[in-house]
Parts: sequence; C-alpha cells; structure tokens
Amino acid sequence: MLNFYMRRFMCATALLATSMVSLASEPESLAISSPLVSQTPAMTGGALYQRAFCGDNPCVDLTIKGHTFTFLINTGEYYTVAESEVINLLSSEPNEVDVKDFEGRPVQLSFYKPATMRLGGTKPLRSSYPIASKGLGGYKENYGISGILGARDLMGLIWDIDYENQTLSVWRTFNESKESFPVRSAIQGVGVASKPLPSTQVTLAGHTFILELELLEPEDIQINHNFIDILQKASAIEIKGSRVLGRFFENGYKNGALYTMSEGKQDTTLGGHNYHNIFTVSAGYDQHIGRGFFSRQKRVIMDLKSNQLWMVPNPIYHNCLAESEDNDTD
Repeated sequence: MLNFYMRRFMCATALLATSMVSLASEPESLAISSPLVSQTPAMTGGALYQRAFCGDNPCVDLTIKGHTFTFLINTGEYYTVAESEVINLLSSEPNEVDVKDFEGRPVQLSFYKPATMRLGGTKPLRSSYPIASKGLGGYKENYGISGILGARDLMGLIWDIDYENQTLSVWRTFNESKESFPVRSAIQGVGVASKPLPSTQVTLAGHTFILELELLEPEDIQINHNFIDILQKASAIEIKGSRVLGRFFENGYKNGALYTMSEGKQDTTLGGHNYHNIFTVSAGYDQHIGRGFFSRQKRVIMDLKSNQLWMVPNPIYHNCLAESEDNDTD
C-alpha cells in the first residue's frame, strides 16, 4: 500500500506535463462553486522584478553591500534571517533577542542592523529592519539559499506568485481592472510591531480559524491539536493516522516531531470559495495555510500594504485522486 506522501509525490509527478509542480493532491481537491468574484490587481508599467522559483519556492535576488544573494520569501517568517555569508558583511554589533522556535519554545537569536537590501540590485526594499543570524540547512545545501525574506521586509510591494509557470513577479503598484479572480480574501495582522503574522480567515464545518499564510511549510493546512477532536466529532475530518516527520521536509528541522494526519470531509471555505478534501496536519503549536494549498493555485498575489490576498485556483487537480480509503499509519 502506498503511503500518504508517496501518493502525493506520484500524483504531482503525473502532472509535470502541465508545468505545475506541487507537493499535495487530493480527491476533488478543488471545486469552482459560487465563488466570490472580485476586481483583480492590474499591474501597470511592467514588473519591477521577475525571476524563476528556487525548487518549488518563490525567491528573489538581493544585493547587500555589493554582493548578491538568493533569499526565499515567506510571510510566515516575521523577521528576515540570513546565513553567515550575509551576516559577515554586516558591521553592527548583534543584539540578543528572545524569540520562539518552530515548536513554540523560547530560543535566542542574534539580530544585526542590515545594510540596505536591494531587490535585483536596483530597488531598495521598504525598510531595513534588523536581520537575524540563522542557518537554513537543506535550503542552502539544495538551492544555494542565503536567507529568508520575512513579512516586515515584504511590506510596500506586491508579490505575484505564479505557481503554474513557477515564476515570481514583484510590482510597485496596481490599478483595478475588469479582469476578475475567483478568490479574494482579507489579510490580517500585517504592519504591526509584533505577532500576529499575516493571516486570513478559513471556515471548516462551521468553525472559523485564523490561519497564518505560510509559503514554505509543505502542509495544506495545519491547526492546533486542540481542534482535532472538535472537527472529528463534527465529521469535518477523518484521521488518517500519525507520522514522525521533520518540520521542514527540505532541511530536516525538528526531525522527530509527531504529526496527526487527517483528511477534510467537508468543504473548507476561503474567501467565499469552497475546497474539498483538504489534508490537515496537527502538530500542536501553530496554525497556518501551507505551500501544499497555495501551490495548487494557478496564481497567488499578496499585497501586505492593502491587506489583500487574490488567488486563481487550478481545476486540473480534479483529475488527481488520492487513495482516501487507506488508513495510512506507521
């Protein structure tokens, strides 16, 4: 019997001919039904910056003190972090700051005041917040990534993530056009001095969750374990077993954490748009919409200045069926 992640891998492999790369696939994972159609951003004057993905992840080239580095972008990271080759260019003395790690435990990071970061070597980012020293494991080893650009440094520009063509475009401004996206949702928690991170509202079986927007985590949706019993009693999810997995599959962070795997049995609603059979993970400390969900859209646009999220769903995932009857447990 194929396990849960092997099925997802085989399903994504079968779709390579469509130029879509995805980590997740479910039966009827997408349903275009009674969407909330809205005005969409019409970019003007050409993109400020464009580049291809790094693996399955949107990324940018940043120039710092004359040196160019590749950074992933991630609204689920509040501060920007960087590897030693970037940190070594920064002349300021570090400040030791207490933060929480990926499992909610307190850790201490060294924060440095950065030099100006220029997008693609030309456009300075909106601000130069302190940058933290942090190793990136497999992201660096596999893709040559030197840092992760966090939510605060993404403010002021429009981030257009084209999952269908595996490209990222950055825009300065946009005007409203006659073109329409099926899905539009308000982003919360942006522009504040501390958490919450950029997030949006999702409804499952009458229960509303505020979920962070997490571009790097591989799950469809992750919710706190306290809600698993509530959703199971409401027949909103079906427990598919549990696994001991790493927090990031790419780099082995938090290897050994226990995850409860489940499959949605009722619609998950985001921005007035219904999705079927979304896989949900519970690890007990975080709630987010992950890359598994976003990468099944044709296009995702995030404007952290106007607090708006737009999406174009990809109906091709109707044709990719998981073996939902298997009890996939180790």
